[in-house]
Amino acid sequence: MNLENIYSKILEICKDNYIVEPYIVGGIPRSLYLNLNEDPRDIDITTNNSDITRLAITTASELKERFKFFQKDGHVSIYIKNMILDFSSNFISEEAVDYITKELNIKDEKLFEVYSRDFTINTLHKRFFEDEIFDLTNKGKEDLDKKILRTPVPARITLNNDFRRIYRAISFAARFGFKIDDEIIDYVKNNRNKFTGENKWVLKEAFMTSIIGEAINNDPDVTMYYLEEMNLLPTVPMSGVFKEELIKRRLVNKYLDDVINLSEYKLKTLDF
Repeated sequence: MNLENIYSKILEICKDNYIVEPYIVGGIPRSLYLNLNEDPRDIDITTNNSDITRLAITTASELKERFKFFQKDGHVSIYIKNMILDFSSNFISEEAVDYITKELNIKDEKLFEVYSRDFTINTLHKRFFEDEIFDLTNKGKEDLDKKILRTPVPARITLNNDFRRIYRAISFAARFGFKIDDEIIDYVKNNRNKFTGENKWVLKEAFMTSIIGEAINNDPDVTMYYLEEMNLLPTVPMSGVFKEELIKRRLVNKYLDDVINLSEYKLKTLDF
């Protein structure tokens, strides 16, 4: 089944099950706006409400394709040959909603998920069969034009919701040559203890090894610059291409000193 047939089937399921029209969000509209000719193999779909899970499960059943429900964040992935359909987790940040309702006077529930996303460049939407880009925060296109990574709401809210976003910012910066907003950098530098944890690492080492390795392969200079700028070197496991970069840049001793300092801080926070 080709992509057009899949889109048609999803829209048919929505109509038959009284589910609101879904949109493609994130990577595809972002690439379309940047005029990047990328083969869509990872397609992010959202309804911006809780119907998305029902849509995902029904779609997998109708297409007779295998799927996986990710319990940690609630999103569903359907695997179709060399393509993945990722159905949004419909994650809504209470802190983000509180901020936009009080500070921006936004009370439209369809925007709650949008402002709970990681970066403005990933909030763009498009319909299945149209190329028009919808910028629901009125910031996504501007930030793509300026080549800057910003959060839809203050960084302290967005990053606290998911600390993996810190490393995703570096990954995007390395991939697209974007600048990370100073607000993000300042927050990370001053709050490293929050995402390195008090009694254990909050983020899995496999995740950090993978995403930083990918970033280094895209642009080692940008990756290492932001890791140093945000004092993140000791949070990344010394392995693979990251280890090679440390050796090449003569940063091994600095890295080991930083790891020791971070470990001593973590020990001080243990509750005996």
